[in-house]
Amino acid sequence: MRQSKNLAIAFLFGAVLVGGALGFSADRVLTRDRQKPKSIDLLDSRLHLSSEQRAQINSILDDRQRQFMLTYETIKPKMDSIRLHARDQMRQVLTAEQRVQFEQLLKELSDSTKRRDE
Repeated sequence: MRQSKNLAIAFLFGAVLVGGALGFSADRVLTRDRQKPKSIDLLDSRLHLSSEQRAQINSILDDRQRQFMLTYETIKPKMDSIRLHARDQMRQVLTAEQRVQFEQLLKELSDSTKRRDE
């Protein structure tokens, strides 16, 4: 009995880590180009781009961002499903008091994400 409980906890911990890693990676991919003016400015300052080159690179970066977004939209439902399933599993492990705190933590994280995206 103890061994299966430890295995379940290890599985949940792994699911949280994998979910976190996926979320972090997706966030980096999606937010990286929000800083495009800094990226293009860095390229311009180091490479001394002509105005034509700068325009072409801006176009390339815009296309890359569009492709990232399209790719993310295809995997987002699966990632959301994995995240929700892991949360449900964690709720089963927690006490009633811990579940209340867990829900509050999820709300805080959601609010923080919404503020960041504004």
